[in-house]
Amino acid sequence: MKRRLRATAAALGSAGLIVALQLAPASPVAAADSKAFAFTSDFSTGSLSVVNLPTRTVTQDVESVCSDAALRYYNGALFVVSRFGCDNIQVIDPTSFGTLRQFSVMNGTNPQDITFLTANKAYVPRYGSASLLTVNPSSVNGFPQTQISLAGFADSDGIPEMAHSIRIGRYLFVACQRLTSFAASNPSLVVVIDTQRQFESSEDTRRLAKILHAQFVKIDPETKLD
Repeated sequence: MKRRLRATAAALGSAGLIVALQLAPASPVAAADSKAFAFTSDFSTGSLSVVNLPTRTVTQDVESVCSDAALRYYNGALFVVSRFGCDNIQVIDPTSFGTLRQFSVMNGTNPQDITFLTANKAYVPRYGSASLLTVNPSSVNGFPQTQISLAGFADSDGIPEMAHSIRIGRYLFVACQRLTSFAASNPSLVVVIDTQRQFESSEDTRRLAKILHAQFVKIDPETKLD
C-alpha cells in the first residue's frame, strides 16, 4: 500500500494533485479504505478535499493548506508537509477536517517529507537545510526538536537537498538530490540513518551509496544491514 500510494502521489503531483488514503480500523487480514484526501493547488493557494470511497461522495475544500504540500497519514491523523514558503507541519483530524496543531520546522528550510519512528518521534528532511530535523509530531509545537547534520554529504553549495525519506526497520533512508541551482550536476546519494544510534551510519552509507547511486533499487524489507 505504501509504495503504491507513493507512486500515485508522484504521478499526480505534477498536476497539482496529491492523494492520501486513510485506512479504517480492521483486522490485520483485511483493512478497508474508507477515505481519500486530495491536495489541490494552483501554486498560489492550496486546499484539501475528501472522498468517501464507499459512496464516492466528494466534499471539496474542507481545509486550507500550503500551496506546496505533501500528505502523509499516521496514527489516526493526516500530516500535511507544508513545503516551499510555508516551512511547517500541519496536523489535520481526518473526521472533523479541522487543524489539530501546526508547528514550524524553521523558516526557509523547505521541508519535503515526514517519516515516523514512533508517535512521539519523526524525521523531517528539509530541502533548504543541511540538517535532518527530528520532531515530536504529537506535541503542539513539535518539541523537542533536534538536528542531525548531513553536511558531510552535501555538494559545493553546502546543502545535500534532502527530498524524501522512508524507514525500514531501524534504518531511515534519506534521498539526497545534491543539486546545484536545481541542476543535476552532481551524483545523488541515499544516506542511511541508524535510528537507534541517532546519527548517520557512515559504514552503511558508503556501502549503500554505491548500490543506490543514481538508480532505483528494490530493497527487501527483511534485509538486515547489521
